Amino acid sequence: PGIGGEFSKYPLNSICVRLSSIVVIFLVSMIVVSNRNLMENSPMMAGRDKDETDRFDRLERRLQALEDTEAIRNLKARYAALCDDHYDADGIAELFSEDAIWESPALGRFEGREMIRNFFKGASKIFSFAIHYSLNGHIEVCGDNANATWYLFMPCTLGANNQAMWRAGIDRETYARIDGHWKYKLKVSEPLFNSPFDKGWAKKRFV
Repeated sequence: PGIGGEFSKYPLNSICVRLSSIVVIFLVSMIVVSNRNLMENSPMMAGRDKDETDRFDRLERRLQALEDTEAIRNLKARYAALCDDHYDADGIAELFSEDAIWESPALGRFEGREMIRNFFKGASKIFSFAIHYSLNGHIEVCGDNANATWYLFMPCTLGANNQAMWRAGIDRETYARIDGHWKYKLKVSEPLFNSPFDKGWAKKRFV
């Protein structure tokens, strides 16, 4: 038999089946939501989330270190290119911090960006021609600071007597990230040889 009212057209057993289905769906939904909440709040899930966060943090730090290393290589390449372009003093000075130091035993020690700029304004009279090869760079980045060691090989011509020379040395450098850009803080050159082209370093290591 049916039941009265709106549901009079439905058999009683059909209504019971429909109600049972609704109840089952509701209960299953509640169980799923409850289990999800339990999993999200469980120590296992919390531990997994922390592991994922730590992993992404490590990857981000590694990526940043790679980007910083490449930026420092580009800084070094830019310095060499400006030196080879008749020692562009203004361009070179902008690669250094305000309180930077540039030092070479044969050429002098210059403290501060303006002293570095003034030195390079006269550098093309010292070397009328030069090619700076920066080799075997070893760069270590630590946050906003970095250190590097490079080998320098520099065929050049002395401006005073138009003499061709071989020069080589080790560059020890420190850098700092300033306003998002890497700058030289310290650049110290350690000469390995400075020899006339026609005699070479075997016969005359230093002029």
